[in-house]
Amino acid sequence: MIGRIILLAMTVSDFLPNAPEPGTSKPMWIAVDAMGADFAPALAIDACKIALNAQPSFCIRLFGDAGQLQPTIDALSSAQAERIELVDVAEQIEMDSSPAHALRRGDNSSMAQALDSLLPDSRLLDIQATRSSQSQALVSSGNTG
Repeated sequence: MIGRIILLAMTVSDFLPNAPEPGTSKPMWIAVDAMGADFAPALAIDACKIALNAQPSFCIRLFGDAGQLQPTIDALSSAQAERIELVDVAEQIEMDSSPAHALRRGDNSSMAQALDSLLPDSRLLDIQATRSSQSQALVSSGNTG
Protein backbone atom coordinates (compact mmCIF):
# COMPACT_ATOMS: atom_id res chain seq x y z
CA MET A 1 0.00 0.00 0.00
CA ILE A 2 2.81 2.42 0.78
CA GLY A 3 4.13 2.00 -2.74
CA ARG A 4 0.69 2.61 -4.23
CA ILE A 5 0.16 5.85 -2.34
CA ILE A 6 3.68 7.08 -3.07
CA LEU A 7 3.16 6.35 -6.77
CA LEU A 8 -0.11 8.26 -6.61
CA ALA A 9 1.62 11.17 -4.92
CA MET A 10 4.33 11.34 -7.57
CA THR A 11 2.11 10.95 -10.62
CA VAL A 12 -1.17 12.50 -9.57
CA SER A 13 -1.30 15.12 -12.32
CA ASP A 14 -0.51 12.58 -15.04
CA PHE A 15 -3.29 10.14 -14.21
CA LEU A 16 -6.01 12.14 -12.50
CA PRO A 17 -7.39 14.92 -14.67
CA ASN A 18 -9.57 16.23 -11.81
CA ALA A 19 -6.60 16.62 -9.49
CA PRO A 20 -5.83 20.13 -8.26
CA GLU A 21 -3.28 22.09 -10.23
CA PRO A 22 0.17 22.24 -8.59
CA GLY A 23 0.47 25.29 -6.38
CA THR A 24 -3.27 25.64 -5.75
CA SER A 25 -4.83 25.30 -2.34
CA LYS A 26 -7.66 23.03 -3.50
CA PRO A 27 -7.37 19.69 -1.68
CA MET A 28 -7.40 16.32 -3.40
CA TRP A 29 -9.40 13.78 -1.42
CA ILE A 30 -8.09 10.22 -1.52
CA ALA A 31 -10.28 7.44 -0.14
CA VAL A 32 -8.24 4.77 1.63
CA ASP A 33 -9.65 1.37 2.59
CA ALA A 34 -7.67 0.91 5.78
CA MET A 35 -9.05 -2.45 6.89
CA GLY A 36 -8.75 -4.97 4.11
CA ALA A 37 -5.06 -5.82 3.92
CA ASP A 38 -2.48 -7.81 5.81
CA PHE A 39 -1.04 -5.68 8.63
CA ALA A 40 -4.11 -3.43 8.57
CA PRO A 41 -4.65 -0.78 9.70
CA ALA A 42 -1.08 0.14 10.72
CA LEU A 43 0.29 -0.18 7.19
CA ALA A 44 -2.46 2.04 5.80
CA ILE A 45 -1.72 4.76 8.35
CA ASP A 46 2.01 4.61 7.56
CA ALA A 47 1.25 4.95 3.85
CA CYS A 48 -1.05 7.90 4.52
CA LYS A 49 1.67 9.67 6.53
CA ILE A 50 4.08 9.33 3.62
CA ALA A 51 1.50 10.57 1.12
CA LEU A 52 0.56 13.56 3.26
CA ASN A 53 4.21 14.53 3.58
CA ALA A 54 4.81 14.09 -0.16
CA GLN A 55 1.80 16.10 -1.38
CA PRO A 56 0.55 19.12 0.58
CA SER A 57 -2.69 19.11 -1.42
CA PHE A 58 -3.63 15.57 -0.36
CA CYS A 59 -6.39 14.94 2.17
CA ILE A 60 -7.19 11.39 3.20
CA ARG A 61 -10.66 9.97 3.72
CA LEU A 62 -9.85 6.89 5.82
CA PHE A 63 -12.46 4.10 5.86
CA GLY A 64 -12.37 1.56 8.65
CA ASP A 65 -13.03 0.72 12.28
CA ALA A 66 -12.72 3.98 14.21
CA GLY A 67 -11.84 2.08 17.38
CA GLN A 68 -8.71 0.73 15.72
CA LEU A 69 -7.86 3.79 13.63
CA GLN A 70 -8.40 6.71 16.03
CA PRO A 71 -5.48 5.94 18.40
CA THR A 72 -3.10 5.82 15.43
CA ILE A 73 -4.50 9.05 13.99
CA ASP A 74 -4.17 10.69 17.42
CA ALA A 75 -0.44 9.86 17.34
CA LEU A 76 0.07 11.81 14.10
CA SER A 77 1.23 15.39 14.01
CA SER A 78 -1.61 17.89 14.14
CA ALA A 79 -0.77 19.05 10.60
CA GLN A 80 -1.26 15.48 9.33
CA ALA A 81 -4.27 14.64 11.51
CA GLU A 82 -6.25 17.68 10.35
CA ARG A 83 -5.97 16.41 6.74
CA ILE A 84 -7.50 13.02 7.61
CA GLU A 85 -11.23 12.45 7.75
CA LEU A 86 -12.18 9.21 9.48
CA VAL A 87 -15.25 7.34 8.24
CA ASP A 88 -16.26 4.70 10.78
CA VAL A 89 -17.09 1.41 9.02
CA ALA A 90 -17.55 -1.75 11.07
CA GLU A 91 -17.48 -4.30 8.24
CA GLN A 92 -14.57 -5.37 6.08
CA ILE A 93 -13.97 -7.84 3.29
CA GLU A 94 -11.67 -10.49 4.73
CA MET A 95 -8.67 -11.66 2.71
CA ASP A 96 -10.17 -15.14 2.37
CA SER A 97 -13.66 -13.96 1.31
CA SER A 98 -14.94 -15.29 -1.98
CA PRO A 99 -15.89 -12.84 -4.73
CA ALA A 100 -19.52 -13.98 -4.49
CA HIS A 101 -19.60 -13.31 -0.75
CA ALA A 102 -17.98 -9.90 -1.20
CA LEU A 103 -20.55 -8.90 -3.83
CA ARG A 104 -23.56 -10.20 -1.89
CA ARG A 105 -22.66 -9.12 1.60
CA GLY A 106 -20.05 -6.40 1.24
CA ASP A 107 -22.27 -3.33 0.75
CA ASN A 108 -21.31 -1.88 4.11
CA SER A 109 -17.64 -2.86 4.02
CA SER A 110 -14.77 -0.38 4.14
CA MET A 111 -14.05 -1.12 0.46
CA ALA A 112 -17.65 -0.55 -0.65
CA GLN A 113 -17.95 2.65 1.36
CA ALA A 114 -14.66 3.96 -0.05
CA LEU A 115 -15.80 3.15 -3.58
CA ASP A 116 -19.09 4.90 -2.94
CA SER A 117 -17.26 8.07 -1.91
CA LEU A 118 -15.99 8.40 -5.49
CA LEU A 119 -19.50 8.99 -6.81
CA PRO A 120 -20.78 12.57 -7.07
CA ASP A 121 -24.18 11.49 -5.76
CA SER A 122 -22.71 9.33 -3.02
CA ARG A 123 -25.11 8.33 -0.27
CA LEU A 124 -22.24 8.95 2.17
CA LEU A 125 -21.89 12.53 1.02
CA ASP A 126 -25.53 13.08 1.93
CA ILE A 127 -25.27 11.28 5.27
CA GLN A 128 -22.10 12.87 6.58
CA ALA A 129 -22.37 16.65 6.55
CA THR A 130 -18.69 17.15 7.31
CA ARG A 131 -17.65 16.00 3.86
CA SER A 132 -16.23 18.79 1.76
CA SER A 133 -16.21 16.97 -1.56
CA GLN A 134 -16.31 13.57 -3.17
CA SER A 135 -13.15 11.49 -3.18
CA GLN A 136 -11.05 11.78 -6.33
CA ALA A 137 -9.01 8.58 -5.95
CA LEU A 138 -9.15 5.29 -4.04
CA VAL A 139 -6.37 3.13 -2.65
CA SER A 140 -6.84 -0.34 -1.17
CA SER A 141 -4.52 -3.25 -0.57
CA GLY A 142 -7.24 -5.58 0.51
CA ASN A 143 -9.26 -8.32 -1.08
CA THR A 144 -11.71 -6.69 -3.47
CA GLY A 145 -13.50 -9.96 -4.03
